[in-house]
Amino acid sequence: MPVRASTLAAVLLVAAVCAVPAHAQRTVRVSNAWIQPPGANAAEAVAFAVVDNGTMYDVYVVGVATEVAGAAELRQAVRGGTPAPLKEAMVPAYGQLEMSAEGVQIRLAELKRPLKSGETITLSLTLDNGQTLTMEAAVK
Repeated sequence: MPVRASTLAAVLLVAAVCAVPAHAQRTVRVSNAWIQPPGANAAEAVAFAVVDNGTMYDVYVVGVATEVAGAAELRQAVRGGTPAPLKEAMVPAYGQLEMSAEGVQIRLAELKRPLKSGETITLSLTLDNGQTLTMEAAVK
C-alpha cells in the first residue's frame, strides 16, 4: 500500500518535534555571561549574556540585579551616543537575545568595590513572568 506524501511529511514533522528534549522546549536559560573590566577607579561596568528562550511565547527581561552594584539596568546601544535605558528586552519565542556592545547590554552602576579581571560575579535577570535567571559572569 503506497504512503501519501502528506502522511509521510506529517510523520517526519512529529518525529522531528519528538527528537527535541521536552525540557529544551519549555525553558528559558542564560549562558555566556561576562563583564567587561571597568577602568581604574570606574564606578560602573558593562555586562553581557545570551538568553535562550525555548518556549513558544516571547518573554521579556524586565530587571537586573547584583550585589556588587548599587544599581543595575538594561541598556540599548545608540549609534554615536550613550546607551539608553530600556524598560524591557524581548527574547523571541524559540529564539535568543545575545547581548553585545552594539545592542542590548547590562549597566552596573555605583560599584560597591573594584571588579578584578578573572573574578566571577553573580547576576540575576528577572523576566516578565516573575521567573529569575541567575548567572555567574566572569570579569574578562
